[in-house]
This record gives sequence, structure tokens and C-alpha cells, in this order.
Amino acid sequence: MVEKQAAGTPLKRVVEADEVAMAVMACVLHLPATTGGIINVDGGKSVG
Repeated sequence: MVEKQAAGTPLKRVVEADEVAMAVMACVLHLPATTGGIINVDGGKSVG
């Protein structure tokens, strides 16, 4: 199941939990004035 999902992304892999955490931390630390945005951390699936 995971392999099938990974094959459908440009990166050809599933994003790991620590990568999602890094995206959250980047927003908290470097974009404090950002509100209500959507940041996709999906291995490029949403654009590919």
C-alpha cells in the first residue's frame, strides 16, 4: 500500500514524520506572521 502511494509522487517516496515536523518548525521560526496558509508536505503529489 505504501509503495503504491510512493510511486504516485514525484519524489517516489512517502514523506517521513520528521520532514513534516521540519516544515512546521520552519513556519513557526521563520514565518511568524503567516496565518491561514496551506503548506503541502506531500512529496510533490499535489503538483505532480
